[in-house]
Amino acid sequence: MRIACSASLCLLAGAIAAQDTPIVGPRSLGMGGTGVAVADDHTVQFQNPGALGFFNRDPQDGERLMDPDAKDADVVSWTDNNNLRRKGWGFGVDLQFGAQVEGALMEQIAVLADIDYQRLGNQGIRTSQDLSDVMRAVAAIDKLDDPGNAVKVDGNAGANLRIGHFAVGARMYSEIVGAVANIDRINLGLGLGGPAMANDIAGSGAPQDGQVLLLTPAQQTELGAAMGGGANATTALRQIDFQARALGFSAEQVALIYPYLLGAAQSSSALGQGLDDNTTSVLATGYGVAEIPVSYGIAINQYLSVGVNLKYLLGRVYGTRVLVFKADADTIIDEAQKTNKQTSNFGIDIGLMARYHWVQVGLTGRNLNRPTFKGPTTSTGYQFPDVTLDPQVTFGAAFIPWETLSIAGDVDLLATDSLVSGKSYQRGSLGAEWNVLHFLALRGGIYQNLAESGRSPVVTAGLGFDLWLIRTDLAAACSLKRRAIAFDGTKYEVPEEFRGSFQIALDF
Repeated sequence: MRIACSASLCLLAGAIAAQDTPIVGPRSLGMGGTGVAVADDHTVQFQNPGALGFFNRDPQDGERLMDPDAKDADVVSWTDNNNLRRKGWGFGVDLQFGAQVEGALMEQIAVLADIDYQRLGNQGIRTSQDLSDVMRAVAAIDKLDDPGNAVKVDGNAGANLRIGHFAVGARMYSEIVGAVANIDRINLGLGLGGPAMANDIAGSGAPQDGQVLLLTPAQQTELGAAMGGGANATTALRQIDFQARALGFSAEQVALIYPYLLGAAQSSSALGQGLDDNTTSVLATGYGVAEIPVSYGIAINQYLSVGVNLKYLLGRVYGTRVLVFKADADTIIDEAQKTNKQTSNFGIDIGLMARYHWVQVGLTGRNLNRPTFKGPTTSTGYQFPDVTLDPQVTFGAAFIPWETLSIAGDVDLLATDSLVSGKSYQRGSLGAEWNVLHFLALRGGIYQNLAESGRSPVVTAGLGFDLWLIRTDLAAACSLKRRAIAFDGTKYEVPEEFRGSFQIALDF
């Protein structure tokens, strides 16, 4: 069905590029998005640069990092719960991809996928089922541009080199959001209009009980006149009202879809009633940020360390607005690539890590200077807004009774804005890692957006393989809630959110 395929273009537009506060690295993803208090690999630059101060610290250098009551100087540090002192240097590469369905956009597309919209446009209303399909279609179309309805695709990839307390890297964050921007309520291509609409509906055999309970008197008068008046118009009004009641519509819902019915009744060849004349549009906007962070951490004592990232940022904001009934996925991608603006900025991250026997806590502040990137202007003069990376402060705590077992929790202390209209993000995470015989890491966790009620928790799982010098990790995440979507006329059940991550690293 054409409208379902066209509205699904916002999903395909995710191939272009662009970040909320992301989850970085498969170890973090596998542990539910945690990492502030347990970072120990090349992603420490993002998770908590403060941990770098504890890397590669010999217990004999300056102070004894051990139980003050111990008598053997070779005893492993009493405070070094996850043995960070062994970290001399390392290099790693990781990548991640994710997608989220926001609001009820895909449910409405799934409804439309069940309806042969093109046939209705060519033949009009011939049966009672046709009238039901028209009512369901206009109800679904009206909800496509509800605030918060969108599909979001994001990704990040990076490479980092750490040597002792220093680290340097390169990372790309990307995110794009597609949403229906406006709906043309007149040119619906139903092939109706005026008395023909009344004749079709009255002749369809659709049931009616002689009453009109949901349409107001003013609506009956206006719609009846648009359908040419007379007996057929009266019968059609009764059938429309009865069908709305049979579908469980309220008077408020009927008031929302009424403009569509009126628009179809008022359409004519002079007005242009085909889908080719429909001006419903998809707005796709997103951004990509490439950063080069330089990091350093210093341990104040055996219990506390602080670190900082100084980042050069190169950002590109993308945007396009296209007519969905005159475009395909390639058109959206091409237009978005043409319509972009690139600007540079810098960023500052600060991390703190504190530790005691069995317990570690951390605090990471990211993008504390609110770096902003300019939005592009389309050839038609539409100005896409600037994109600002909101600061985020994340607190993390971990219980590490043995070097092989970590139980961690993170919580974002701020709610950050999103490219999705009306949506904010504030993640709470919980996860665990168990290193079996020091070469196989088993991970699991859960996270949820605390800023939005009704969001399904996302469960995560991951594996890590430590093969002497080479460390390989992979992880996946999937929300507990599934949604019906439609693509190319076929319906699928997919998670509300899903993502996957992979990395390979040298770790010494």
